[in-house]
Amino acid sequence: MSEEAKLKIIQELAKNGVKIHQLILEYSGTTIIKNGEEGNQNCRDYQKLSKESLAEVIIQAQQYFWGNSSYAVLFCLLRDFYRYPDNRTKYEKDMQGLPYIRKPEFVCTLGVVSSTFSDNPYMKLHIDKWEQNGAGERVLQLVEKLKIALDERY
Repeated sequence: MSEEAKLKIIQELAKNGVKIHQLILEYSGTTIIKNGEEGNQNCRDYQKLSKESLAEVIIQAQQYFWGNSSYAVLFCLLRDFYRYPDNRTKYEKDMQGLPYIRKPEFVCTLGVVSSTFSDNPYMKLHIDKWEQNGAGERVLQLVEKLKIALDERY
């Protein structure tokens, strides 16, 4: 579990409190608790995505990017569906080091993901909750296009 994820859990516990009656941890996927109901969402392994594949995904979806901050959407997809193991800063460095076939119109600069999170608090939530928490149409469209491109390469 990343340090960022641990910090999130601690902050939520401190803010809301929690009663734990039974806790079971497994590596078979991510278990999400929504209003006391358990749901299982199998995540894919980020390590199985090559750098070349990620670069292709970004180039393929560039027409739906509106700026450098669009990389925050990809970060959240990787976090929520591909078990991305590192923090935002590491992700930004990873994106800068990808072997792009051609230079993308928008690039992932250092600090852009954290800045985008500050401006769009829904990004701290799982992507499945974005629409109901105020994500705009272009964000949701980019999510869908990136999901398709990632699925094609996984």
